Amino acid sequence: MYTCCPHCSAVFRVSAPLLGTAAGQARCGECRHSYTVLDHLYEDLADVQAVLGEQARVELPAAAPVVVVDAASAAEEGQDADASGDDLPLRHQPVLSGWHQQGLGAREVLGVFLMLLLLGTLGLQWVWFNRDRLVADPAWRAGLEPLCEMLHCDLPLQVNLDKLALIARDVRRHPSVESALLVNATFENQAGFTQPYPYLEISFSDRAGVPVAIRRFSPAEYLGAGTVIEQGLPAQGIARATLEIIDPGESAASFQFEFL
Repeated sequence: MYTCCPHCSAVFRVSAPLLGTAAGQARCGECRHSYTVLDHLYEDLADVQAVLGEQARVELPAAAPVVVVDAASAAEEGQDADASGDDLPLRHQPVLSGWHQQGLGAREVLGVFLMLLLLGTLGLQWVWFNRDRLVADPAWRAGLEPLCEMLHCDLPLQVNLDKLALIARDVRRHPSVESALLVNATFENQAGFTQPYPYLEISFSDRAGVPVAIRRFSPAEYLGAGTVIEQGLPAQGIARATLEIIDPGESAASFQFEFL
């Protein structure tokens, strides 16, 4: 047999001996409400479900667990049987389309908004501090270019020093300045995109290969005055560098150019 608390609709299974011991009185193990079991006694769980279904216009699942209240249950306050046990009772709750629906409050909405704002800020910081590496990656650059166009910002030029080819070089004594050398170098951008003008390093070594002099030059130092350095070297473009440097001396037997 089953009983249903009229106050909270908790359902319990009861036995005849217990009803006799408690004189038909019980205390709900959920809400602690005292009531007469005989007024709310049903032969099987289907009868309980039918009554609760009429009250709340929902049907409880048949496989839901119930609590068995037997003679071992502790009695409280006189002859009332305590309808409680080790298991949870079958609690009657309204159900909407099989899901318990609950709206978000203002605090929850604000918390979600702040969390998303913090995540977005962290993401932007990561992109900013890794911008040079990301811009150099073709996959990232393809996604950043339309975003930058929308935000009216400029991405740094792509860099691939391996695609800069030195096609001519010459080092000779300066025709008019004593103890000086005249350096000419021509290089080509063989990449499929515009690159920034690189730094140009010239080193001199003795016959044993030991460096005796080294110097690095910025684009502003080796390019002509009419070159717009900020625009970079276009794809398949050619640049010519002309430099006047101090002669490193007789020990310099060889020289080398490198792009940085």
